[in-house]
Amino acid sequence: MDWQTHLPALIVAFPFLGAVVTPLVSLAGRGARHLWFLLSSCGTTVLALLLWRRVALKGAILYVVGGESWDLALPAGLSLPPRIVLAVDALGALIVVVGALLAFAGTLAYLPSDRGTPEEERSFVVLYLLAMSSALAMVVTSDLFNFALFFGLFSLASTSIVTFGKKKGAAVIAAFDALLFSGVLLLLILFAVALLYGRYNTVNMAALARLLRFGFVEKTVLVLFAAALLARYGALPFTSLFTEFLGEASPAAGCILISGTLVGFYALVRVVFSLYGTILGEGALGWVFVVSGLLSISFGLTFGFRSRRFPLFPGFILLAQTGHVLLGLGVALRSSCHVRAMADYGMVALKGALSLAVVSSLACALLFLATAFIRRWTSSEDLVDVGGLAKVLPKTAVSFFLASWVVAGLPPFIGYVPKLLLHQSLFAFNPLLGAVSIAASIGAAVLLARFFHGLFLGPLRVESLSQKEASLSAVLAMGGLLCLLLFLSFLPSWSLTRWIEPSVSVLLDQAGYVKIVLGGGL
Repeated sequence: MDWQTHLPALIVAFPFLGAVVTPLVSLAGRGARHLWFLLSSCGTTVLALLLWRRVALKGAILYVVGGESWDLALPAGLSLPPRIVLAVDALGALIVVVGALLAFAGTLAYLPSDRGTPEEERSFVVLYLLAMSSALAMVVTSDLFNFALFFGLFSLASTSIVTFGKKKGAAVIAAFDALLFSGVLLLLILFAVALLYGRYNTVNMAALARLLRFGFVEKTVLVLFAAALLARYGALPFTSLFTEFLGEASPAAGCILISGTLVGFYALVRVVFSLYGTILGEGALGWVFVVSGLLSISFGLTFGFRSRRFPLFPGFILLAQTGHVLLGLGVALRSSCHVRAMADYGMVALKGALSLAVVSSLACALLFLATAFIRRWTSSEDLVDVGGLAKVLPKTAVSFFLASWVVAGLPPFIGYVPKLLLHQSLFAFNPLLGAVSIAASIGAAVLLARFFHGLFLGPLRVESLSQKEASLSAVLAMGGLLCLLLFLSFLPSWSLTRWIEPSVSVLLDQAGYVKIVLGGGL
Protein backbone atom coordinates (compact mmCIF):
# COMPACT_ATOMS: atom_id res chain seq x y z
CA MET A 1 0.00 0.00 0.00
CA ASP A 2 1.31 3.44 -0.97
CA TRP A 3 2.18 5.57 2.06
CA GLN A 4 0.33 8.50 0.49
CA THR A 5 -2.87 6.60 1.16
CA HIS A 6 -2.52 7.83 4.75
CA LEU A 7 -2.26 11.52 3.77
CA PRO A 8 -5.76 12.44 5.08
CA ALA A 9 -4.75 11.19 8.52
CA LEU A 10 -1.18 12.50 8.34
CA ILE A 11 -2.36 16.03 7.54
CA VAL A 12 -4.06 16.09 10.94
CA ALA A 13 -1.61 13.99 12.94
CA PHE A 14 1.59 15.75 11.87
CA PRO A 15 0.88 19.23 13.33
CA PHE A 16 -0.81 17.61 16.33
CA LEU A 17 2.36 15.60 16.98
CA GLY A 18 4.34 18.81 16.59
CA ALA A 19 2.23 20.43 19.31
CA VAL A 20 2.64 17.46 21.67
CA VAL A 21 6.41 17.22 21.24
CA THR A 22 7.04 21.00 21.49
CA PRO A 23 7.43 21.04 25.31
CA LEU A 24 10.12 18.36 25.07
CA VAL A 25 11.95 20.13 22.23
CA SER A 26 11.80 23.40 24.19
CA LEU A 27 14.08 21.87 26.81
CA ALA A 28 16.90 22.22 24.24
CA GLY A 29 16.44 25.97 24.04
CA ARG A 30 14.76 28.68 22.01
CA GLY A 31 16.56 27.88 18.77
CA ALA A 32 15.48 24.24 18.88
CA ARG A 33 11.88 25.27 19.54
CA HIS A 34 11.90 27.67 16.59
CA LEU A 35 13.39 25.03 14.30
CA TRP A 36 10.81 22.47 15.43
CA PHE A 37 8.00 24.96 14.87
CA LEU A 38 9.26 25.71 11.38
CA LEU A 39 9.69 22.02 10.51
CA SER A 40 6.24 21.11 11.83
CA SER A 41 4.50 23.85 9.87
CA CYS A 42 6.57 23.32 6.72
CA GLY A 43 6.05 19.55 6.86
CA THR A 44 2.30 20.03 7.16
CA THR A 45 2.32 22.32 4.13
CA VAL A 46 4.26 19.76 2.10
CA LEU A 47 1.75 17.07 3.09
CA ALA A 48 -1.08 19.36 2.03
CA LEU A 49 0.49 19.87 -1.40
CA LEU A 50 1.01 16.12 -1.78
CA LEU A 51 -2.62 15.54 -0.82
CA TRP A 52 -3.82 18.03 -3.43
CA ARG A 53 -1.59 16.44 -6.08
CA ARG A 54 -2.86 12.94 -5.30
CA VAL A 55 -6.49 14.07 -5.46
CA ALA A 56 -5.83 15.91 -8.74
CA LEU A 57 -4.27 12.78 -10.28
CA LYS A 58 -6.37 9.96 -8.82
CA GLY A 59 -9.59 11.54 -7.61
CA ALA A 60 -11.11 11.74 -4.16
CA ILE A 61 -9.43 9.92 -1.27
CA LEU A 62 -11.26 7.87 1.33
CA TYR A 63 -9.61 6.88 4.60
CA VAL A 64 -11.28 4.85 7.33
CA VAL A 65 -9.72 5.32 10.76
CA GLY A 66 -9.22 2.02 12.55
CA GLY A 67 -10.85 -0.15 9.91
CA GLU A 68 -9.57 -3.42 8.47
CA SER A 69 -9.46 -1.80 5.04
CA TRP A 70 -8.55 1.85 4.59
CA ASP A 71 -11.07 2.36 1.77
CA LEU A 72 -14.07 0.42 3.13
CA ALA A 73 -16.37 2.68 5.13
CA LEU A 74 -19.39 0.38 5.00
CA PRO A 75 -18.52 -3.26 5.79
CA ALA A 76 -20.78 -6.05 4.59
CA GLY A 77 -24.00 -6.39 6.59
CA LEU A 78 -24.00 -2.81 7.87
CA SER A 79 -26.15 0.03 6.62
CA LEU A 80 -24.31 2.84 8.43
CA PRO A 81 -20.56 3.54 8.74
CA PRO A 82 -19.34 2.28 12.14
CA ARG A 83 -16.04 4.21 12.17
CA ILE A 84 -14.66 7.69 11.60
CA VAL A 85 -14.26 8.35 7.89
CA LEU A 86 -11.97 10.94 6.32
CA ALA A 87 -12.90 11.98 2.79
CA VAL A 88 -10.97 14.49 0.67
CA ASP A 89 -12.17 15.53 -2.77
CA ALA A 90 -11.03 18.40 -5.00
CA LEU A 91 -12.74 21.05 -2.87
CA GLY A 92 -11.33 19.70 0.38
CA ALA A 93 -7.83 19.43 -1.08
CA LEU A 94 -8.00 23.06 -2.27
CA ILE A 95 -9.02 24.36 1.16
CA VAL A 96 -6.37 22.20 2.86
CA VAL A 97 -3.63 23.66 0.64
CA VAL A 98 -4.69 27.29 1.09
CA GLY A 99 -5.24 26.86 4.84
CA ALA A 100 -1.84 25.24 5.28
CA LEU A 101 -0.13 27.98 3.26
CA LEU A 102 -1.77 30.69 5.38
CA ALA A 103 -0.71 28.93 8.57
CA PHE A 104 2.84 28.52 7.23
CA ALA A 105 2.98 32.25 6.44
CA GLY A 106 2.00 32.87 10.05
CA THR A 107 4.81 30.62 11.22
CA LEU A 108 7.35 32.57 9.18
CA ALA A 109 5.96 35.83 10.56
CA TYR A 110 6.35 34.58 14.13
CA LEU A 111 9.83 33.08 14.18
CA PRO A 112 12.17 36.05 14.70
CA SER A 113 9.66 38.35 16.40
CA ASP A 114 8.65 36.77 19.70
CA ARG A 115 9.64 38.66 22.82
CA GLY A 116 7.84 36.79 25.57
CA THR A 117 9.12 34.50 28.25
CA PRO A 118 10.14 30.94 27.32
CA GLU A 119 6.90 29.66 28.84
CA GLU A 120 4.82 32.07 26.75
CA GLU A 121 6.69 31.19 23.56
CA ARG A 122 6.27 27.47 24.20
CA SER A 123 2.56 27.87 24.86
CA PHE A 124 2.13 29.94 21.70
CA VAL A 125 3.78 27.28 19.52
CA VAL A 126 1.69 24.50 21.09
CA LEU A 127 -1.58 26.38 20.62
CA TYR A 128 -0.69 27.49 17.11
CA LEU A 129 0.02 23.93 15.95
CA LEU A 130 -3.16 22.72 17.65
CA ALA A 131 -5.15 25.39 15.81
CA MET A 132 -3.50 24.38 12.54
CA SER A 133 -4.25 20.69 13.12
CA SER A 134 -7.88 21.29 14.11
CA ALA A 135 -8.52 23.61 11.13
CA LEU A 136 -7.29 20.94 8.70
CA ALA A 137 -9.21 18.24 10.56
CA MET A 138 -12.47 20.13 10.07
CA VAL A 139 -11.87 19.96 6.32
CA VAL A 140 -10.93 16.29 5.90
CA THR A 141 -13.48 14.73 8.25
CA SER A 142 -16.90 13.60 7.06
CA ASP A 143 -18.06 13.00 10.64
CA LEU A 144 -20.15 15.89 11.99
CA PHE A 145 -19.41 15.16 15.64
CA ASN A 146 -15.68 15.22 15.00
CA PHE A 147 -16.18 18.45 13.09
CA ALA A 148 -17.80 19.93 16.18
CA LEU A 149 -14.94 18.62 18.35
CA PHE A 150 -12.26 20.22 16.21
CA PHE A 151 -14.37 23.36 15.84
CA GLY A 152 -14.21 23.81 19.60
CA LEU A 153 -10.48 23.05 19.73
CA PHE A 154 -9.74 25.55 16.97
CA SER A 155 -11.82 28.24 18.66
CA LEU A 156 -10.06 27.75 22.00
CA ALA A 157 -6.55 27.67 20.51
CA SER A 158 -7.00 30.55 18.06
CA THR A 159 -8.56 32.89 20.61
CA SER A 160 -5.87 32.10 23.17
CA ILE A 161 -2.90 32.97 20.96
CA VAL A 162 -4.26 36.47 20.28
CA THR A 163 -3.48 37.49 23.87
CA PHE A 164 0.19 36.45 23.79
CA GLY A 165 2.62 39.35 23.92
CA LYS A 166 -0.13 41.91 24.57
CA LYS A 167 0.36 44.44 27.33
CA LYS A 168 -3.06 46.06 27.18
CA GLY A 169 -6.52 44.83 28.09
CA ALA A 170 -8.15 45.36 24.68
CA ALA A 171 -6.69 42.13 23.28
CA VAL A 172 -7.80 40.15 26.34
CA ILE A 173 -11.31 41.59 26.16
CA ALA A 174 -11.57 40.88 22.42
CA ALA A 175 -10.32 37.32 22.92
CA PHE A 176 -12.73 36.73 25.81
CA ASP A 177 -15.69 38.00 23.78
CA ALA A 178 -14.66 35.86 20.80
CA LEU A 179 -14.27 32.80 23.04
CA LEU A 180 -17.74 33.24 24.53
CA PHE A 181 -19.23 33.73 21.10
CA SER A 182 -17.41 30.66 19.76
CA GLY A 183 -18.82 28.68 22.68
CA VAL A 184 -22.33 29.67 21.64
CA LEU A 185 -21.61 28.62 18.05
CA LEU A 186 -20.28 25.28 19.26
CA LEU A 187 -23.44 24.69 21.24
CA LEU A 188 -25.54 25.40 18.14
CA ILE A 189 -23.51 22.88 16.11
CA LEU A 190 -23.65 20.23 18.84
CA PHE A 191 -27.41 20.67 19.17
CA ALA A 192 -27.80 20.28 15.41
CA VAL A 193 -25.63 17.15 15.40
CA ALA A 194 -27.62 15.70 18.32
CA LEU A 195 -30.90 16.24 16.46
CA LEU A 196 -29.55 14.44 13.39
CA TYR A 197 -28.11 11.58 15.43
CA GLY A 198 -31.36 11.11 17.35
CA ARG A 199 -33.31 10.92 14.12
CA TYR A 200 -30.96 8.94 11.84
CA ASN A 201 -28.60 7.17 14.28
CA THR A 202 -25.50 8.40 12.44
CA VAL A 203 -23.36 11.53 12.18
CA ASN A 204 -21.58 10.61 8.95
CA MET A 205 -22.34 13.33 6.40
CA ALA A 206 -22.59 10.99 3.41
CA ALA A 207 -24.92 8.59 5.22
CA LEU A 208 -27.07 11.52 6.35
CA ALA A 209 -27.17 12.89 2.79
CA ARG A 210 -28.56 9.56 1.59
CA LEU A 211 -31.19 9.33 4.36
CA LEU A 212 -32.15 12.99 4.84
CA ARG A 213 -35.77 14.08 4.51
CA PHE A 214 -36.66 17.75 4.61
CA GLY A 215 -38.96 17.85 7.63
CA PHE A 216 -39.21 20.17 10.62
CA VAL A 217 -36.18 18.66 12.38
CA GLU A 218 -34.04 18.93 9.26
CA LYS A 219 -35.08 22.55 8.73
CA THR A 220 -34.17 23.34 12.35
CA VAL A 221 -30.78 21.70 11.86
CA LEU A 222 -30.21 23.73 8.70
CA VAL A 223 -30.97 26.97 10.53
CA LEU A 224 -28.56 26.06 13.33
CA PHE A 225 -25.78 25.08 10.95
CA ALA A 226 -26.28 28.12 8.72
CA ALA A 227 -26.20 30.56 11.64
CA ALA A 228 -23.13 28.96 13.25
CA LEU A 229 -21.11 28.59 10.04
CA LEU A 230 -21.99 32.04 8.71
CA ALA A 231 -20.75 33.40 12.01
CA ARG A 232 -17.58 31.31 11.72
CA TYR A 233 -17.10 32.79 8.27
CA GLY A 234 -17.47 36.25 9.80
CA ALA A 235 -20.66 37.30 8.02
CA LEU A 236 -23.32 39.67 9.32
CA PRO A 237 -25.79 39.75 11.03
CA PHE A 238 -24.57 36.66 12.83
CA THR A 239 -21.31 38.17 14.11
CA SER A 240 -19.58 41.52 14.30
CA LEU A 241 -16.68 40.44 16.52
CA PHE A 242 -14.22 39.24 13.90
CA THR A 243 -12.91 42.62 12.72
CA GLU A 244 -12.08 43.82 16.24
CA PHE A 245 -10.61 40.44 17.14
CA LEU A 246 -8.41 40.35 14.03
CA GLY A 247 -7.27 43.91 14.71
CA GLU A 248 -5.78 42.83 18.04
CA ALA A 249 -3.97 39.78 16.66
CA SER A 250 -0.23 39.43 16.10
CA PRO A 251 0.99 38.69 12.55
CA ALA A 252 1.11 34.95 13.19
CA ALA A 253 -2.22 34.77 15.01
CA GLY A 254 -3.96 36.78 12.28
CA CYS A 255 -2.94 34.30 9.59
CA ILE A 256 -4.43 31.36 11.46
CA LEU A 257 -7.60 33.36 12.12
CA ILE A 258 -8.04 34.10 8.41
CA SER A 259 -7.50 30.43 7.58
CA GLY A 260 -10.27 29.69 10.10
CA THR A 261 -12.70 31.90 8.18
CA LEU A 262 -11.87 29.99 5.01
CA VAL A 263 -12.62 26.72 6.81
CA GLY A 264 -15.93 28.23 7.91
CA PHE A 265 -16.74 28.93 4.27
CA TYR A 266 -15.85 25.35 3.34
CA ALA A 267 -18.06 23.90 6.07
CA LEU A 268 -20.94 26.15 5.04
CA VAL A 269 -20.93 25.11 1.37
CA ARG A 270 -20.32 21.48 2.30
CA VAL A 271 -23.38 21.37 4.53
CA VAL A 272 -25.57 23.24 2.05
CA PHE A 273 -24.59 21.40 -1.13
CA SER A 274 -23.22 18.00 -0.01
CA LEU A 275 -25.48 17.32 2.99
CA TYR A 276 -28.76 18.94 1.93
CA GLY A 277 -28.19 19.32 -1.81
CA THR A 278 -31.22 19.15 -4.05
CA ILE A 279 -33.80 18.73 -1.25
CA LEU A 280 -33.42 22.42 -0.39
CA GLY A 281 -35.35 23.42 -3.48
CA GLU A 282 -36.12 27.12 -3.81
CA GLY A 283 -36.15 27.77 -0.10
CA ALA A 284 -35.32 30.97 1.71
CA LEU A 285 -31.68 30.09 2.37
CA GLY A 286 -30.51 31.64 -0.89
CA TRP A 287 -32.08 34.95 0.05
CA VAL A 288 -30.58 34.65 3.53
CA PHE A 289 -27.15 34.49 1.89
CA VAL A 290 -27.97 37.49 -0.30
CA VAL A 291 -29.18 39.61 2.62
CA SER A 292 -26.22 38.56 4.77
CA GLY A 293 -23.90 39.44 1.89
CA LEU A 294 -25.42 42.89 1.48
CA LEU A 295 -25.16 43.56 5.22
CA SER A 296 -21.55 42.39 5.30
CA ILE A 297 -20.59 44.62 2.38
CA SER A 298 -22.35 47.64 3.89
CA PHE A 299 -20.84 47.16 7.34
CA GLY A 300 -17.33 46.48 6.05
CA LEU A 301 -17.17 49.51 3.78
CA THR A 302 -19.01 51.93 6.10
CA PHE A 303 -16.94 51.24 9.18
CA GLY A 304 -13.80 50.93 7.09
CA PHE A 305 -14.21 54.54 5.96
CA ARG A 306 -15.04 55.70 9.48
CA SER A 307 -12.13 53.97 11.21
CA ARG A 308 -8.69 55.53 11.69
CA ARG A 309 -7.18 52.40 13.28
CA PHE A 310 -5.29 50.82 10.41
CA PRO A 311 -4.95 47.37 12.10
CA LEU A 312 -8.75 47.04 11.74
CA PHE A 313 -8.60 47.75 8.01
CA PRO A 314 -7.90 44.18 6.75
CA GLY A 315 -10.82 42.88 8.81
CA PHE A 316 -13.24 45.37 7.25
CA ILE A 317 -11.97 44.59 3.75
CA LEU A 318 -12.27 40.83 4.39
CA LEU A 319 -15.82 41.35 5.66
CA ALA A 320 -16.74 43.20 2.46
CA GLN A 321 -15.24 40.38 0.35
CA THR A 322 -17.21 37.89 2.42
CA GLY A 323 -20.34 39.76 1.37
CA HIS A 324 -19.48 39.35 -2.32
CA VAL A 325 -18.92 35.62 -1.78
CA LEU A 326 -22.30 35.24 -0.07
CA LEU A 327 -24.03 37.06 -2.93
CA GLY A 328 -22.57 34.49 -5.32
CA LEU A 329 -23.60 31.59 -3.09
CA GLY A 330 -27.12 32.97 -2.80
CA VAL A 331 -27.51 33.26 -6.56
CA ALA A 332 -26.11 29.76 -7.09
CA LEU A 333 -28.47 28.31 -4.50
CA ARG A 334 -31.52 30.10 -5.94
CA SER A 335 -30.77 28.78 -9.42
CA SER A 336 -29.80 25.22 -8.39
CA CYS A 337 -33.26 23.80 -9.13
CA HIS A 338 -33.44 25.21 -12.66
CA VAL A 339 -31.20 23.58 -15.22
CA ARG A 340 -31.28 26.55 -17.59
CA ALA A 341 -30.63 29.12 -14.86
CA MET A 342 -27.83 27.02 -13.39
CA ALA A 343 -26.17 26.75 -16.78
CA ASP A 344 -26.63 30.44 -17.58
CA TYR A 345 -25.44 32.08 -14.37
CA GLY A 346 -25.67 29.74 -11.36
CA MET A 347 -22.50 27.83 -12.16
CA VAL A 348 -20.67 31.07 -12.92
CA ALA A 349 -21.78 32.55 -9.60
CA LEU A 350 -20.55 29.49 -7.69
CA LYS A 351 -17.19 29.60 -9.47
CA GLY A 352 -16.86 33.29 -8.68
CA ALA A 353 -17.80 32.79 -5.03
CA LEU A 354 -15.35 29.94 -4.49
CA SER A 355 -12.47 31.63 -6.30
CA LEU A 356 -13.09 34.93 -4.49
CA ALA A 357 -13.15 33.15 -1.11
CA VAL A 358 -9.70 31.69 -1.81
CA VAL A 359 -8.14 34.78 -3.41
CA SER A 360 -9.49 37.20 -0.80
CA SER A 361 -8.14 35.01 2.01
CA LEU A 362 -4.63 35.14 0.55
CA ALA A 363 -4.76 38.85 -0.33
CA CYS A 364 -6.31 39.94 2.98
CA ALA A 365 -3.71 37.87 4.85
CA LEU A 366 -1.03 39.84 3.02
CA LEU A 367 -2.77 43.12 3.88
CA PHE A 368 -2.99 42.02 7.49
CA LEU A 369 0.69 41.12 7.67
CA ALA A 370 1.62 44.51 6.26
CA THR A 371 -0.52 46.45 8.76
CA ALA A 372 0.50 44.23 11.67
CA PHE A 373 4.19 44.71 10.93
CA ILE A 374 3.66 48.46 10.57
CA ARG A 375 1.99 48.55 13.98
CA ARG A 376 4.91 46.65 15.45
CA TRP A 377 7.56 48.81 13.78
CA THR A 378 5.91 52.18 14.48
CA SER A 379 4.22 51.36 17.83
CA SER A 380 1.12 53.16 16.56
CA GLU A 381 -2.39 52.20 15.48
CA ASP A 382 -3.75 55.59 14.37
CA LEU A 383 -3.65 56.51 10.70
CA VAL A 384 -3.02 60.13 11.69
CA ASP A 385 0.24 59.26 13.46
CA VAL A 386 1.85 57.55 10.48
CA GLY A 387 2.52 58.53 6.89
CA GLY A 388 5.21 58.55 4.27
CA LEU A 389 6.28 55.03 5.23
CA ALA A 390 7.09 54.16 1.62
CA LYS A 391 10.37 56.01 2.14
CA VAL A 392 11.50 53.66 4.92
CA LEU A 393 9.35 50.57 4.23
CA PRO A 394 9.41 50.15 0.42
CA LYS A 395 8.92 46.36 0.44
CA THR A 396 5.92 46.63 2.72
CA ALA A 397 4.50 49.41 0.54
CA VAL A 398 4.80 47.29 -2.61
CA SER A 399 3.21 44.28 -0.89
CA PHE A 400 0.34 46.40 0.42
CA PHE A 401 -0.22 48.04 -2.96
CA LEU A 402 -0.30 44.79 -4.95
CA ALA A 403 -2.51 43.06 -2.37
CA SER A 404 -4.88 46.04 -2.54
CA TRP A 405 -4.94 45.75 -6.33
CA VAL A 406 -5.90 42.07 -6.04
CA VAL A 407 -8.65 42.76 -3.49
CA ALA A 408 -10.08 45.62 -5.57
CA GLY A 409 -10.53 43.20 -8.48
CA LEU A 410 -8.61 45.25 -11.02
CA PRO A 411 -6.82 43.61 -13.97
CA PRO A 412 -4.34 42.11 -14.63
CA PHE A 413 -4.08 40.43 -11.22
CA ILE A 414 -6.02 37.33 -10.15
CA GLY A 415 -8.64 39.25 -8.16
CA TYR A 416 -10.13 40.43 -11.45
CA VAL A 417 -11.27 36.92 -12.42
CA PRO A 418 -13.67 36.12 -9.54
CA LYS A 419 -15.05 39.68 -9.48
CA LEU A 420 -15.82 39.48 -13.21
CA LEU A 421 -17.56 36.11 -12.77
CA LEU A 422 -19.63 37.46 -9.89
CA HIS A 423 -20.59 40.69 -11.66
CA GLN A 424 -21.74 38.76 -14.75
CA SER A 425 -23.80 36.22 -12.80
CA LEU A 426 -25.34 38.79 -10.46
CA PHE A 427 -26.40 40.97 -13.40
CA ALA A 428 -28.00 37.95 -15.09
CA PHE A 429 -29.87 37.05 -11.90
CA ASN A 430 -30.86 40.58 -10.85
CA PRO A 431 -29.41 43.75 -12.38
CA LEU A 432 -29.79 45.60 -9.08
CA LEU A 433 -27.54 43.08 -7.29
CA GLY A 434 -25.03 43.41 -10.11
CA ALA A 435 -25.01 47.17 -9.75
CA VAL A 436 -24.56 46.90 -5.98
CA SER A 437 -21.66 44.48 -6.46
CA ILE A 438 -19.88 46.82 -8.88
CA ALA A 439 -20.49 49.84 -6.65
CA ALA A 440 -19.16 47.94 -3.65
CA SER A 441 -16.04 46.96 -5.58
CA ILE A 442 -15.45 50.61 -6.47
CA GLY A 443 -15.97 51.56 -2.81
CA ALA A 444 -13.46 48.93 -1.73
CA ALA A 445 -10.92 50.30 -4.21
CA VAL A 446 -11.41 53.81 -2.80
CA LEU A 447 -11.04 52.50 0.76
CA LEU A 448 -7.84 50.70 -0.18
CA ALA A 449 -6.50 53.87 -1.80
CA ARG A 450 -7.34 55.86 1.35
CA PHE A 451 -5.35 53.58 3.62
CA PHE A 452 -2.46 53.25 1.19
CA HIS A 453 -2.21 57.03 0.95
CA GLY A 454 -2.47 57.45 4.71
CA LEU A 455 0.17 54.84 5.46
CA PHE A 456 2.75 55.23 2.73
CA LEU A 457 2.42 58.59 0.97
CA GLY A 458 2.93 62.17 2.09
CA PRO A 459 5.49 63.41 4.60
CA LEU A 460 7.18 60.96 6.93
CA ARG A 461 5.68 61.31 10.43
CA VAL A 462 7.53 58.47 12.19
CA GLU A 463 10.95 59.46 13.51
CA SER A 464 12.34 55.95 14.02
CA LEU A 465 11.31 52.33 13.65
CA SER A 466 11.65 49.72 16.38
CA GLN A 467 12.80 47.11 13.80
CA LYS A 468 14.24 47.14 10.30
CA GLU A 469 11.98 46.21 7.42
CA ALA A 470 14.44 43.66 6.09
CA SER A 471 13.73 41.30 8.99
CA LEU A 472 13.29 37.67 8.04
CA SER A 473 9.68 37.67 9.17
CA ALA A 474 8.61 40.43 6.77
CA VAL A 475 10.58 39.18 3.77
CA LEU A 476 9.51 35.53 3.98
CA ALA A 477 5.92 35.89 5.19
CA MET A 478 4.81 38.75 2.96
CA GLY A 479 7.06 37.75 0.06
CA GLY A 480 5.71 34.21 -0.01
CA LEU A 481 2.06 35.29 -0.17
CA LEU A 482 2.90 37.94 -2.76
CA CYS A 483 4.70 35.42 -5.00
CA LEU A 484 1.71 33.05 -4.76
CA LEU A 485 -0.72 35.80 -5.79
CA LEU A 486 1.54 36.82 -8.69
CA PHE A 487 1.84 33.19 -9.80
CA LEU A 488 -1.95 32.82 -9.87
CA SER A 489 -2.23 36.15 -11.67
CA PHE A 490 0.11 35.04 -14.44
CA LEU A 491 -1.82 31.77 -14.87
CA PRO A 492 -5.51 32.61 -14.32
CA SER A 493 -6.75 29.88 -16.65
CA TRP A 494 -4.63 27.32 -14.81
CA SER A 495 -6.02 28.37 -11.44
CA LEU A 496 -9.58 28.11 -12.72
CA THR A 497 -9.20 24.76 -14.45
CA ARG A 498 -6.99 23.09 -11.83
CA TRP A 499 -8.38 24.58 -8.62
CA ILE A 500 -11.85 26.05 -9.02
CA GLU A 501 -13.71 24.05 -11.67
CA PRO A 502 -12.98 20.60 -10.14
CA SER A 503 -14.04 21.94 -6.73
CA VAL A 504 -17.33 23.27 -8.10
CA SER A 505 -18.01 20.01 -9.90
CA VAL A 506 -17.62 17.85 -6.80
CA LEU A 507 -19.58 20.35 -4.72
CA LEU A 508 -22.61 20.06 -6.98
CA ASP A 509 -22.34 16.26 -7.28
CA GLN A 510 -24.04 15.18 -4.06
CA ALA A 511 -24.59 11.63 -5.32
CA GLY A 512 -20.91 11.38 -6.18
CA TYR A 513 -19.91 12.43 -2.66
CA VAL A 514 -22.20 9.77 -1.16
CA LYS A 515 -20.76 7.15 -3.50
CA ILE A 516 -17.19 8.06 -2.58
CA VAL A 517 -17.80 7.55 1.13
CA LEU A 518 -20.35 4.73 1.19
CA GLY A 519 -19.38 2.97 -2.00
CA GLY A 520 -16.12 1.57 -0.64
CA GLY A 521 -13.82 4.13 -2.24
CA LEU A 522 -13.12 4.56 -5.91
